[in-house]
Amino acid sequence: MMELAVFLAAALVPPHIWYNTWDDGHDRTLQFMDKDLYDKSTDFDGIGKARIDGKGILTLTGDAPRYRVLDKFENVNVTFYAKRIDEHKQLDYQGFVVGARSQHYTDRTCGANTYYASLTYDGRVSLEKELFHGHGENAFYPDIHNEGAQNYAFDSSDGVPKDRWIGLRFIVKTVDNGSAVLLEMYLDKGDNGKFEKVLEFKDDGNWAVKDDQVKCDGYYPNNRILLEPGFVFLRNDGLGEAQYRDLLITESK
Repeated sequence: MMELAVFLAAALVPPHIWYNTWDDGHDRTLQFMDKDLYDKSTDFDGIGKARIDGKGILTLTGDAPRYRVLDKFENVNVTFYAKRIDEHKQLDYQGFVVGARSQHYTDRTCGANTYYASLTYDGRVSLEKELFHGHGENAFYPDIHNEGAQNYAFDSSDGVPKDRWIGLRFIVKTVDNGSAVLLEMYLDKGDNGKFEKVLEFKDDGNWAVKDDQVKCDGYYPNNRILLEPGFVFLRNDGLGEAQYRDLLITESK
């Protein structure tokens, strides 16, 4: 009976949910290390600005803007819509990028743990693991060095269309009795609520980061599986401007 009571109590615990307050009527702009006064679980990092118009839209500008939701999430579903507006640099990694289970702080070389899902502006979709900030080379799926293996969600000659809302969903969950992490990426290319899976990959410990011989305290292998919870963040690079709406983060146990 005790086991049943514990099971029922656990089943009644609601999932951890974060939803943006971008439509609260407060127009505000965040710059480096600013916390949002109207949602103190969020802040801005990186180079640029985040403007929240109070009507439901977040606008990122600048060379390397990062909008962070600092609550700790483990098995997480991150969903949002984004619109490409313009860029002032041409970078092969710029686009709509979301990180989860992150410990990525700008002043730390080691422990920059993050799983990413990316829709880059050339139309590619990819999954990525980062362990070392500013050193080595992250692990990618598909392998970015194999052009024939690349997965293009949009025609590579045109890339992601401008002035069009596109939905992105990133699911990260621990599987196989805690020994692996499953990553799934979905897109809604028609802004109609219909998400289609575009990528799936399991990090079972054979997905290694090229570590550039970084020395970290303690045991920190370059094939580390990211089992610890972390924060969620949106990133982009080389912007003029990109817009976001309907950011929703849910966690299940």
